[in-house]
Amino acid sequence: MGLFSKLFKKLFKKTTADVKFEKVAPQNAIKLENQNGAIENCSSLDMEEYLQMMFDDGEQFITLSVPSARYGIRFVQACRVDKGIDVELGLEEDDHTKLICKICSEEECREIFHEFFHTANVCDRKGYEPIQIEK
Repeated sequence: MGLFSKLFKKLFKKTTADVKFEKVAPQNAIKLENQNGAIENCSSLDMEEYLQMMFDDGEQFITLSVPSARYGIRFVQACRVDKGIDVELGLEEDDHTKLICKICSEEECREIFHEFFHTANVCDRKGYEPIQIEK
């Protein structure tokens, strides 16, 4: 179950993968967020600190967004789940954003975030599936 699907679970009763969200508003810089707040123009060290907070706290999440989706990905987000780390990519399509997700290890999650931080892309999208929420 994805990060956003947890939030919407009580609103829906039937499962669907056709979930669309509003696009992220334009921004001027790379932005890092968690439950404690947000940092614009964050550093790789800031991101590493936020990742470690999420790895250590089952209630914590992390979101890293870029000013524009040059490679179709506007943001990467993650949270702990029973089976590992749920990593989600926010794919911009036309006038909406769709989420795809996969369960990763801490090491793979860290690699995904570092790749996205440095390139605004996640080249290997194998294993990701559309999020499923109850409708």
